[in-house]
Amino acid sequence: MAFGKYRYSNIIGEKGTNWNIEIWKDGFTGGGDNPTEFKMQGEGFEITWNGQGSDRSPTFLGSECNINFFIENDADEAFLYDSLASGFQSYYVRIYKGTITNDNIWWFGWVQPSFDTIENLPYPYVYKLVATDSIGYIDQLKPFTFASETEKNSSNTFVNEFLFSFENGSYSDINIGGSTSGNLNPSPDNHKWLRTSANWWRDGDESSYNNVNPLSLYHISKGAFSNPTQFDEEGNVVPGGNPLDFKLGDVLKGISRLFGLKGYLAEGKYNFIQPNELLDNSTGTLRTYNYSAVFQSQIVENIDTAIIINTSDNPILGGSTFTYDPPLESVSLKHSQGASNFSLSEGINIEGSGLIAGFLAANTGVHTMHFVFHNNIRVTKSDFSFNSNHDVFNNTYTNSCDLTIKLSNGTNNYYLQSNGTNQLVWTLNNSTALTLGLKRGYAVSQSDAINNPSIMPSIIDVSNNADWDSYNEWPCKRTPYLFGNQSQPIAADTYLFRTNLRFTAEIQEAPISGTVTIGTSTSNDYFQRTIGQASIVDPINDPTPISNKTECVEFSFIPSEENNGQSVDSEIIYRATQSDVKAYDTKDLGSIAIGQRMAGEDAFSQSSNKLYSIQKDIGGNVIAPVTEGFRKGNSGGYQTILQLVVEEYLLTQVRPLQILQADVQSADISPLKVLKYKLNPTDSDFKYYQFLGGTFKAQSEIMSGEWCQIDNISPNISTEGPGSAVFSLNQDTNFEESTQGSISSIKTQNTNYISLDDYGVIDTAITAGSAIDKFQIDGTTTGRVYDNQKLRLSYPDGSNSVIITSRSELAKGATEILIDSFTSDIDFPIGSMISALKSDLTNVKAENVLDIRTAHYHDANTSETYIPLSGASIASSNTLSSSDYQLMFTVPYNGFVKKILNYNSHTGSRTSTLRFYKDGDSTTRIGDALGVSSYTTTFEVDCPSNWTFTKGDIISISREDTSQIQNTSMTIVLQYNTQPPAQP
Repeated sequence: MAFGKYRYSNIIGEKGTNWNIEIWKDGFTGGGDNPTEFKMQGEGFEITWNGQGSDRSPTFLGSECNINFFIENDADEAFLYDSLASGFQSYYVRIYKGTITNDNIWWFGWVQPSFDTIENLPYPYVYKLVATDSIGYIDQLKPFTFASETEKNSSNTFVNEFLFSFENGSYSDINIGGSTSGNLNPSPDNHKWLRTSANWWRDGDESSYNNVNPLSLYHISKGAFSNPTQFDEEGNVVPGGNPLDFKLGDVLKGISRLFGLKGYLAEGKYNFIQPNELLDNSTGTLRTYNYSAVFQSQIVENIDTAIIINTSDNPILGGSTFTYDPPLESVSLKHSQGASNFSLSEGINIEGSGLIAGFLAANTGVHTMHFVFHNNIRVTKSDFSFNSNHDVFNNTYTNSCDLTIKLSNGTNNYYLQSNGTNQLVWTLNNSTALTLGLKRGYAVSQSDAINNPSIMPSIIDVSNNADWDSYNEWPCKRTPYLFGNQSQPIAADTYLFRTNLRFTAEIQEAPISGTVTIGTSTSNDYFQRTIGQASIVDPINDPTPISNKTECVEFSFIPSEENNGQSVDSEIIYRATQSDVKAYDTKDLGSIAIGQRMAGEDAFSQSSNKLYSIQKDIGGNVIAPVTEGFRKGNSGGYQTILQLVVEEYLLTQVRPLQILQADVQSADISPLKVLKYKLNPTDSDFKYYQFLGGTFKAQSEIMSGEWCQIDNISPNISTEGPGSAVFSLNQDTNFEESTQGSISSIKTQNTNYISLDDYGVIDTAITAGSAIDKFQIDGTTTGRVYDNQKLRLSYPDGSNSVIITSRSELAKGATEILIDSFTSDIDFPIGSMISALKSDLTNVKAENVLDIRTAHYHDANTSETYIPLSGASIASSNTLSSSDYQLMFTVPYNGFVKKILNYNSHTGSRTSTLRFYKDGDSTTRIGDALGVSSYTTTFEVDCPSNWTFTKGDIISISREDTSQIQNTSMTIVLQYNTQPPAQP
């Protein structure tokens, strides 16, 4: 295998970045240093990192690059079909930010032909070439196999596991980097493509602090992520169960979870960092260690990740929003010393499928099944036929899930069925599939054992609070779906119904050996009730879902203690809990096979289960389980590493988690960057936001994504139970819900805080039954309140919210807010919050919002040409009429055309004239003609002051050039005035 540079292209971003794109082909030697150029359309390329919402779990954010390849001749089309026919790892993509050097590599990945779609069109047309960073599809890889039990039990450092897993020659299915010559993989030769940053240290490693990468100190065994090896009484391996098979995706997730690492490909490196290192870090400085391959030298560097949001270099464009996820009461993580017989990867969708989960052997005894799935059904709100002043709430819908779990050997099919106890039994039926009827939500009966939490335990009840509270609590949660597909606009008229399908059951001994498949068929039955008060619940129509997914959080079969003749693995639950801020939500980080060894046993004995322990080289070529505790940084006490995992996760969500949804335009934006942002220029302190997921567009240099706030509120942490890192895994003394040695509480100072959406908190309590017409504010308001604006009053934790209306406009800094007369049904304490109602911002939209319109087309004429302003087509025209929809745009507000920017491929010198029209009529020209002085490929001009429009106007823009322009990309900036001027 040898790769040659086959095609290349270039695009200049709006912030001035010079993007160089290369496509390399296996076996190609004809290009040398002069590969064939290709053209791109629109944004050139877009890269999406898959992640969103409050999911801060330690994991890797896979990325996908879409290149808008402009097919205009036979050579282009030949490449297109060859990329499909050649299959995986025949082509890869490299993208450089600036000149083509290793230091400037920004993204790289293998071309994925299986994801491509070709339009059935003549030349020219646009082909979306898809490449991924490889880790994005790691869960889909078939299992790898250890050569022996010796290899299964061998260990390596965290860093070397990353390198071995992804570099050339180790697992060729990934093959990201590691070559020293020949450009054998997407990462350039000798490039330091792996970057890590961690700051957790074992008790006894104080001298290594800031001198050594902790991820190169500690070891794990990949064998922990395979099925347990079973031995008979004579110590021989019992056949079956595939104990030498393991999935590389499970290893990556396990490493990330054990050390609290978040991963993503950004700025030309696979980054694995501990996100909480950015707390109280005003410059976003990280100490990092960079690697190119195993046994190669590392480079240590301190990098600054913070960028300051401002109106010039790094602006947030109009339309950004804040959403809030509720605070967490607790975070838990289970350590099972020994893997389950099989499990599904997190995030796998089983809705409507018969997905193979694994192999189950006969006569292996009773098992315990942990079933934790999230069903996500998205519907369009306007598809509901609501009564007046009615809506659907968390507790007014019923989720029904027909769950099928089948055991089959190809001849006989057995299905799990309830027998009225906490056990599910295997029932033979070779003609009809049998299901388990899970129900959650409104009016669910607990007569069936599977829906009775006292029989089949669940952390939560099967129904939401019956008092009609609007808490965001499980099992049922309805939220506005504000940021779906990140390449699409915000869907404000969409509801996401998320249902937690969770239970634990004992599973009867398998009657046969065979494969286990699992699938679901899930739907919601909706009901409506009056907004703002408890009332009668009425039926309502059930709209057709936009999407319906049932995704895995945890699904495992674990041998039970009473099984005869086999080793029974113990488990322990780690939980961090906070109680000072009222909260109802919990976060389950799932289970992990690796933790720390059992206490009281010899460090090198077989029973100490070294395989399932974090390990360390103690000298003399001896790798031993770690018994000491860990801590963050170089101060504070030590504790077990898994306790540290849950406490660090809870640390940033002991209060509602603020999520910024925005378009950031910057020449320096990437997933690695932390946004340093002041909502108001007069604010004294910055807020800090860390990347969750989004899409970057090259030509506009805009990242459309989500960032979560990471400000540190300095909680007090206390530990209940033993403080030692050494613990017992004896199930007689460690029960799932009462293990004091595994629980610690995070205590937060009981202080009220004001989020960026809040106007303030009240300093006078509101008494139920008493009418009021104003709110007294503790301090002053943080922003202007408008007449007739809808406001939200809620408890300090965000619960028990009601909507009220302002009756007067008040400037920022007011000590009270005047409202229409309001009588509350409940008491509101001092510290209750007043905030803007984000679903109705009619009176509070920002003035002077910018709308960036782009047009991309080809033109070889010199006569007047009307540009495709709508964005729906790449076809320009020499005429304009009311039927030319692609040449027109209907403006939503009053405003004017602010400026126009241009790039064209033809390099001849020319001048141009721009004209502004309305109503799809070439005779209705508005304002002055705009002349552009001599240029070759680019210009930027401010538009005349009389290029104005009124809400509802249909506008068009033309250009007339003195020489042809060929392939053209134009940016038209519209400025809207979205509200009347406020009173001073």
